[in-house]
Amino acid sequence: MKRIVLSVLVLLTFALTSCDNGTKELTQSKAQIESLQQELTQYSTQFEDVNKQKQALEASVSELATSANQLKLLLPNDPKKAYSNDITGMISGIKDKIESQNATISKLQGEVSRLKSVLAEKEKALTTAYKKIDSLTSANESLKKANEKLLSDIAEVRKKAEAEVEAAQQKIRDLEGQLFIFSRAFYVVNNAGGLRKIGVLDGTKLNPAFNLNENRDQFEVVDKNKTTEIVVATTVKDVKLWTPHLKGSYEVVADPTDPKKSIIKILQNEEFWMMTNYLVVGNDG
Repeated sequence: MKRIVLSVLVLLTFALTSCDNGTKELTQSKAQIESLQQELTQYSTQFEDVNKQKQALEASVSELATSANQLKLLLPNDPKKAYSNDITGMISGIKDKIESQNATISKLQGEVSRLKSVLAEKEKALTTAYKKIDSLTSANESLKKANEKLLSDIAEVRKKAEAEVEAAQQKIRDLEGQLFIFSRAFYVVNNAGGLRKIGVLDGTKLNPAFNLNENRDQFEVVDKNKTTEIVVATTVKDVKLWTPHLKGSYEVVADPTDPKKSIIKILQNEEFWMMTNYLVVGNDG
């Protein structure tokens, strides 16, 4: 499950990164195209200005040619020749300017054609970039939906798993409670008078009619499989076990930390509790 989540996250990160890169490329292409369009507009403006100048010069040449023909008819032979030469020179100069303008126009036309070609390539690249962005966006949306579905599935699986774990833990607690019922033992430490008062002793012997349920608050509860020591607030010589326990399964020793106390050490749990689940300890000898 962790591998699936990690794979989806990696794919999602890749798609988002690719989409971001595509957006950057798209922005750069747009900027380049705008720059080319501005440059193309400038050249087109220059081209129009030069073309207007050419048309004006051609009109001037036409007017001069008409004037020259009229002068040839009106003036005498010699003046006519002189005026004709002057006008012819003017016309020649204007034609030279027109040729120069034509060369400039041709150059501008070539530059405009080049810019149009570059612009077409950039627009083609821009279209490709748009398609790439659309594709990446579509892939990104698909990944988002897949990720949402996966997260929903994970949440559902987690919810079920948590419910199963809780049920298992409750079952364990129930079993532990049942096991403790079978493994629990009860002990009480008191002097003879106190033991008689709660009904454990009848004179100088255990009371066979003693009801534990009615006096359970007088006893300590322990796990007989785990309990290995019971501290008694009296010296060793004053400790007396009223209930029957196999010899060798326990020993009574002085508490090394307090000489006024002693410790009942259970050496063999199963043997110690074999005859009874109750331990009645007298602390007054």
